[in-house]
Amino acid sequence: MVRYWGSFVRQGTPDAPGLAAWQGIPKGQVMVLRTGGSSAVSSEEFSAAHHCDLWSSIDYRWLDLDPGELARQVGVGL
Repeated sequence: MVRYWGSFVRQGTPDAPGLAAWQGIPKGQVMVLRTGGSSAVSSEEFSAAHHCDLWSSIDYRWLDLDPGELARQVGVGL
């Protein structure tokens, strides 16, 4: 697991030589941990289940950077 994290930090992907390939998630989906179910759900399903609209409505003035802008900079869609 440490090698996966190290590779992710260096390259932005958890794939590293000698480790099992880490499958990508299709655009518009997020990875979740569920027993007995799919490991990928739609972004909309994830957002609804985690009340993302509520958290997105909270004012982030204490942050130096808007979370949406930060996500865009690192290539993550919010």
